[in-house]
Amino acid sequence: MKTSDFDFYLPKELLAEYPSEKREGSKLMVIDRKKQTIEHHYFHEITELFNNGDLLVRNSTKVKPVRFLAKKEHLKGAKLEVLLLQNTSGKSWEAFVDPLVKVKVGAKLLFGEGKVIAEISAILKQRSVILDFITPSDSVELQKTLSEIGRMPLPRYIKRLPDEVDFERYQTVYADKETALAAPTSGLHFTNEIFEKLIKKGVIINDLNLEIGLGTFNPVYAEQLDEHEMHSERFHISTETAESINTQKEVKKRVIALGTTSIRSTEAAFFNGRVQSGDFDTSIFIHPPYNFKIADALITNFHTPRSTLLMLVCAFGGYDLIMNAYQEAIDNKYRFYSYGDSMMII
Repeated sequence: MKTSDFDFYLPKELLAEYPSEKREGSKLMVIDRKKQTIEHHYFHEITELFNNGDLLVRNSTKVKPVRFLAKKEHLKGAKLEVLLLQNTSGKSWEAFVDPLVKVKVGAKLLFGEGKVIAEISAILKQRSVILDFITPSDSVELQKTLSEIGRMPLPRYIKRLPDEVDFERYQTVYADKETALAAPTSGLHFTNEIFEKLIKKGVIINDLNLEIGLGTFNPVYAEQLDEHEMHSERFHISTETAESINTQKEVKKRVIALGTTSIRSTEAAFFNGRVQSGDFDTSIFIHPPYNFKIADALITNFHTPRSTLLMLVCAFGGYDLIMNAYQEAIDNKYRFYSYGDSMMII
C-alpha cells in the first residue's frame, strides 16, 4: 500500500480545539470487524461493551508541562516558543525553538520574566538546539520553577496557546509517571467512575508506560511505506502486566488495548511466544497487512491523514472498514484528533 491510500479530506471545523464539556461526553463509534458494522454511541456507554474477565491495558504516562514562551535577553528581544525535548546532561536540554532563525549560538533566553535564563550552546541538524540553563543555579529550584511556568505541549494542529483547562484535560485521570511529550489521547475520555464500573463488572486493568514523543503526530512523507523511518519511543512493561497479558491469552479471554501506544508496546514486547517485561525501545511500524498477536479490541481516537496512527488502526480494523468509518464520522460531524471523539474496534 501507498501513503496516499491513507489520505482523506477533513473539514477544518471538525478539528477539536478544545475538549468536550465532560470527559465521558464525547461520541463513541463502535466498529465490529466480524459483522462489518458501524454503530454510533456516546462514550459513557462504553462499559456495556466490556465483559467479565476482559483485560484492559492502558498507558499510564503523564504529560510533562514543557512548552514555554521565552524572549531573547536584550530589551527588544524576539518572542520565541520553546519546547523541551529531553534532558541531555545536568542542566542541559535538547529543545525546539520557534522561530529558529531568530537565535544563534551564545544567545540567552529568558523564561517567565527572567525567572529562568538559558543559553544556546549548540544548534543541531535536526532543527533543535541545546539549552544550558544558568538561572536558577540550583537544579531542584530550576526544575520547580520550570514546572510552575511551563505549559502543556499541545499538538501543533491545535493553533491556540495552552491554557488552564489543558492542565487537567490534556492528562488522563490515571496518569502516573511524567515521561511524555504528548498525551495517550484515547484515555482522555475515561473517568474514575467509568473505571470503577469496569472493575465492578469484573474487568481487569493493567498499566504499562510508553514515553510518547512528538514523532507520533508526524505525517508520513515517503510515498512507499517501507521508505518511512519510524520514530523510536521508550516503554516499560512491569512483570505484573506482562504476566496478566500472557495469562489472558492462555485462557483465551479478551485483551483490550486502550490506545495505539498500548497496542504498539504489547506487540513490540512480544517474542518467544509471550509478552516480555522490562524496559524497551521500539520503532515498530504497524501498517496493513499485519498479524496482531495480543489485542482483541482497540479503543482509539480519530487520527490525522497520512499518519502512522491511522495506518495502525487500518491494520487492526481492516482498511476498507476503517476508511469507511472515517467518512461516516465526517458525515456525522465527529470531532477529530487529540481532543476529539472516540472509537472502539471489537
